[in-house]
Amino acid sequence: MTKTKLTGCLAIIAIVVSMAININLNTQSNNDLSLLSLANIEALAEYELPEVVITCSTGGEGQCWVDNGDYETVSFFPVPYYVTVCDFSGKTNDFCFRLPVHM
Repeated sequence: MTKTKLTGCLAIIAIVVSMAININLNTQSNNDLSLLSLANIEALAEYELPEVVITCSTGGEGQCWVDNGDYETVSFFPVPYYVTVCDFSGKTNDFCFRLPVHM
């Protein structure tokens, strides 16, 4: 009975040791693979386009502003008139001017 338990314990120890060695080898090979992957990513990133600067107008009109459909009353003596109201969109293809509107 003790000889069987001893053999079983030795078998379990051998399995655990072989698993530990296998895990250690797999971990080392994954590090090499990840280093290779990082090197490839850096090589591909070397040919990226330069940074793009987006310039938006300030002051409530121009590029990056969009007409929201509302009107604002501007009173200049003697006749008040209305202008379109522009909201900031942040998109460079939007454009809005605060133009006078006859109502």
